[in-house]
Amino acid sequence: MKWIACLFVAACSYGVAAAQSKPAIVFKVPDAPGGAVTVTKPLDGKVFIDFPAADTLNAHGELVLPNTQKKAGPYTFHYKGKIYRLFVKPGKNYKVTVDPGQVQRPVIVEGADAAGQEALGLLQFDNFQGRGMRLYKQDTVFEHNRDKALREIDSCLQPFRQLLAKKAIDQVFYTYTEQMVRNYYASVLTTTLMAPVRALVFHKDSARFDASKLRAVENHWQDVLAISDPRNMATAANDTYFNYWYVINNWYYVYFLEQSRGTYKVSKNDDDAQQAWYNAIDAHVKQEPMREFQVASLLQLMVLEKRYETIIPGLYAAFVKRYPKSVYIPLLEPGIEDVKVFLATHNTDFSPDQQFVEQYAAINTVDDLVARFKGKAVFMDLWATWCGPCKEEFAYSPDLKAMLDKNNIAMLYVSIDRDAVDAQWKNMIKFYKLKGYHVRASKKLNEDIFRLFNKKEILAIPRYVLFKDGKMVLAEAKEPRSKEALYQQLLEALKS
Repeated sequence: MKWIACLFVAACSYGVAAAQSKPAIVFKVPDAPGGAVTVTKPLDGKVFIDFPAADTLNAHGELVLPNTQKKAGPYTFHYKGKIYRLFVKPGKNYKVTVDPGQVQRPVIVEGADAAGQEALGLLQFDNFQGRGMRLYKQDTVFEHNRDKALREIDSCLQPFRQLLAKKAIDQVFYTYTEQMVRNYYASVLTTTLMAPVRALVFHKDSARFDASKLRAVENHWQDVLAISDPRNMATAANDTYFNYWYVINNWYYVYFLEQSRGTYKVSKNDDDAQQAWYNAIDAHVKQEPMREFQVASLLQLMVLEKRYETIIPGLYAAFVKRYPKSVYIPLLEPGIEDVKVFLATHNTDFSPDQQFVEQYAAINTVDDLVARFKGKAVFMDLWATWCGPCKEEFAYSPDLKAMLDKNNIAMLYVSIDRDAVDAQWKNMIKFYKLKGYHVRASKKLNEDIFRLFNKKEILAIPRYVLFKDGKMVLAEAKEPRSKEALYQQLLEALKS
């Protein structure tokens, strides 16, 4: 099986777009007025990838943005599950036209570096975790997987090297692309190390301790770091950095190295886990501005996941004290205020219309759970306290609940959280005013949920499912923000 396909089409330069009074960036999808698109813009030459802005295409299927860039940097447009990248230079006009129905040229770019931009727009990657797990199942030898990754990196970059030689792109454009590709493949390789790391015995007094295996895995980590150095600021200037940084911090710095040194401590709760990550940054990232960026990224992750850990205000205060003029402060402030509001609501009571399914801890299967709702259809919302997108959808819960009540459909929120965050789960039910029935899945129920709803060994949430008479009639409903489109979908499914 081929490792991954890097798809390119013959790309031609289309010249600079028609002159405008102010430089602009246009993202267009023909015949898609009102389509949802999410945009991430570079910040100070870096992509702060998890502060995306949700937007919609206008009546012409276009999203028009001013080009206010002072430095060259990448924009990403998320549309219908795909990422389209554009490397934006100051003062330039760009137009990206995406037409998934076109096989030969599904992406057309008008503007600077058009040939490189089109090649960039066609570069699509699978989920790095799913790719890594499938790769490991096919071949457990790390060296083989590393060599495959290096070959694919070379394959992905070959068209860009040719464009660089022809001066169709410049070195800055090429460097960005190379780092983006390297980060992705380094992330994939970290996933192939998960099983070997879990299998290691770290305690030297154990009869099963094998120093050679420990050294071998350490060498594998070093091979990954040689592909992409997460402490290099240039590495952070693209959208594939975050996943790589996340795995290196959690699995290499916090787990593997601490276990190897005998200093690892199991986190009792989310506060402990985030403190361990913060400590890892302090221990392994000394140089600025990378330390500032990583601490800000940690705070950003905590804010966007909306777990509302009690540790957040203190970490943020320390960040502001150390970096009082940081460009990240305006981005972080609104989320920090939300955390403070959440922490102030812990002592409130549940409302009468927030009910817990009786003895939910003993429920082992989805069928058993749905059977509790005899005579009713059930709309199931799969979520978790760590899932930011799940909680974004809660803003649309009141309208959804009204529609469900009108049509005798039970609203069922199923959390896939672990036992350690039980209190946080219940606090979020109160904070988001989630009216309906609630369950926190047991280990066995979680296993059944994964069995039913995983795709390529990945369980993506939020996930919305409709049941009727104990049977699943809609396996993947639209999100609550879709409103009328969702409501119509549910009613149609109930007729079947």
